[in-house]
Amino acid sequence: MSLAFSLLVLRLALASRRRAVVSGREEMLGALGRVLDWENGSGHVFTHSERWRAVSHAPLAPGDRVRTLAIHDLTLTVTPDESGDPPS
Repeated sequence: MSLAFSLLVLRLALASRRRAVVSGREEMLGALGRVLDWENGSGHVFTHSERWRAVSHAPLAPGDRVRTLAIHDLTLTVTPDESGDPPS
């Protein structure tokens, strides 16, 4: 009985490692969003139903679609998105 329980727990643990990330920092990378306001290379974007502070080297304007490249502290680094996927 103990062996069967141990094997079940091991199987569930291995299955959970294969699942895609659904929360946290890693899930934000590649996320789509929209620019809310932008001035001098920084502003705010709306992604995952939240307002985030963001920076970008590309010129952006309110309403532009962006994709998250990196996160540093609570600031996203974004780039313009041309993929056509709907933002989250």
